[in-house]
Amino acid sequence: MATYFSDRGKTLLIDSDQNRTAVAWAKLGKLPFDVKDEKSSIKAIAGNDYIIVDTPARPESNDLKELASNGDLLVLPTTPDVVSLRPAILTTKDIPKGAKYRVLLTIVPPYPSKEGVTVQQDLRCWFARITSITMLLLRCEKPRRHNLLLNNVPVKL
Repeated sequence: MATYFSDRGKTLLIDSDQNRTAVAWAKLGKLPFDVKDEKSSIKAIAGNDYIIVDTPARPESNDLKELASNGDLLVLPTTPDVVSLRPAILTTKDIPKGAKYRVLLTIVPPYPSKEGVTVQQDLRCWFARITSITMLLLRCEKPRRHNLLLNNVPVKL
């Protein structure tokens, strides 16, 4: 996601996930945006057009509310499987009313599999009962397997 925004303006990715995967990738020197951990991000925020915060998989309710209330858009990435979808659905219950958010299906099996489209339709039905939501569907497994940036891999959005 940060790569996408870095093509549109100066971008900072704040890695608040305990695994610090983004920080590790940044040390390889191949990312087109700045990456900082939470503690070192304060001084780096000024002058950026976009700030992306990578949170732990299931952030604390108060943290989620703060991010949703103070950010422009909250993106909840999830894979199209029951083990991942359940926490994503539960997470939406902690998002304050009126906050702008989207669910991003990732690591969706490519065509001819219909798994991603089926899950997308199921989620639309579920979310239609509680809020209007736009589902984003990303059909691309390759970047995760090979640590590639999405702007270097053909994807179908």
